[in-house]
Amino acid sequence: MIFLFFISFITLVVLLTYLDKKLWGTIYTPAIVLVWPFLILLIIDSFYLKSNFTYFRLNQNVILIWFFGILVFWVAGLLVKLSFKDIKVSKLQLETYGNNITISKSKLCLLFYISYPLIFICIFKIYTIASSFGFNFGDDNFQDNLGKGFIAHSILLLILISIFLIIFFNKSYYKALQIGIIVITLIFSVLYAVKSWIIIPLISSFIGRLLLKKTKLKFSHLIVFISPFLIFWLIYKISLGFESSNDEFIFQHMIDYLLSGPIAFSEHLNQNLPIGTEPGYAFTPLINIFRFLIGEKPLSPISNYYVTISTGFEPNVKTFFGTLYIYGGLSYILTSFLLGIMFYSYLLVFCYSLNSQSTPFVTSLYVFMLGLLFMGWFDSYVIHLSLYEIPFWVLLLHFLFKIKNS
Repeated sequence: MIFLFFISFITLVVLLTYLDKKLWGTIYTPAIVLVWPFLILLIIDSFYLKSNFTYFRLNQNVILIWFFGILVFWVAGLLVKLSFKDIKVSKLQLETYGNNITISKSKLCLLFYISYPLIFICIFKIYTIASSFGFNFGDDNFQDNLGKGFIAHSILLLILISIFLIIFFNKSYYKALQIGIIVITLIFSVLYAVKSWIIIPLISSFIGRLLLKKTKLKFSHLIVFISPFLIFWLIYKISLGFESSNDEFIFQHMIDYLLSGPIAFSEHLNQNLPIGTEPGYAFTPLINIFRFLIGEKPLSPISNYYVTISTGFEPNVKTFFGTLYIYGGLSYILTSFLLGIMFYSYLLVFCYSLNSQSTPFVTSLYVFMLGLLFMGWFDSYVIHLSLYEIPFWVLLLHFLFKIKNS
């Protein structure tokens, strides 16, 4: 039975990929970027666990819930497309857009005036926080402090600027200063010690360059997907020591990370844990903004549902649609539809920006959103404030560029 579920799901994914390519003129659409990493990881995870743990059983409802989730998500995008039938990405448009957008000296300087003061303030604040925890960068309280307040908002803005610089890197001027922003921002993300926030900017930037035909996909680009894990291997080696005996632990931890989303979702269903306890969970950032205005304590976006998977690891992440289903029950269908409208609207805005050739930050916005969706094999990143904060930073940078032109 589960084999038929897999075949049906794979057929749907291939069909939606074909249709989106025909409708939008590109494979870098929200549904495609969301579903393919999950499908690939689910197949790999299932084979790995089945061959190493004979008692492992993948809950077939994982596939069923993703089947209807991605279908509804895609249908929402179809409605957006039918409302604007003439909008479509063309290869010529992309190449023209990519070649014509050049970042001048003055605009680069504007980004430097924004980025480097933020970097120096963040370094001071991080140093102050680290000193209070004995410079133990692995301390949970230290990492928690990096994930909120001024530092968190600053790092998010720096991530957006870094994505922009990687996509539209100017080889003629200030190369060292551009690279400096990118590298320092990644270091900040490493200190935060959340793998996803290293993967997201790298993947977003890579998709952006592929989308604009600035980079052609090669086998060597596999390093883009491997690099976050190499970085974290180094972090673990520093914190645990460079004894060879630690390598096995680190390798197993990386495997657990790849298993976390799909397999934890399966185990949540296998263990009959609660479903539909908080239908509004997907909109936690908006709820928290309202709670802030009325002086109430914000809700935590961190899931409390930990499950033990076959390897003994205890993750609390359940994939994109898994998280929506666990908290929303069948209302995840409606939530998926609303999110589909939102993400495909960003694709629509990107298509319009190709015609104007004057809003390069829209590209950064769109690929950042694709980066969030790419991590759907792990968890749902729509429950974080960054989903709503990034458009604000894009508008601000766009208008600052406009003022600079004037």
